[in-house]
Amino acid sequence: MIIIHNLDTETENVYLAASVKNAKNKADALGIAEAFDARETVVCGRTIYEYNRPLEHFVEKQGRFWKSMLREAWMTGNYPRSTPKADIPALQRLRNSIGAIV
Repeated sequence: MIIIHNLDTETENVYLAASVKNAKNKADALGIAEAFDARETVVCGRTIYEYNRPLEHFVEKQGRFWKSMLREAWMTGNYPRSTPKADIPALQRLRNSIGAIV
């Protein structure tokens, strides 16, 4: 899972991409592909493509209902049992940095 931070907008524009197909433009498609390939955070100009393994793991484990399950976990602090304890702090930091997910 890649978190895209566009620093060129007045308010930081953040969105999630599970694959290159989720890119909003060609530049994002290239950045997302590079971040997935490297499994690292990639910076292109003023856009950050942040590879997030804990989020990717959560999506893999929870399946198609991952967004609602993550929203619930963020609201209550109760994560599904399949969530590794080591991933929870990273997921909470993500919540604190990007807020709600659509």
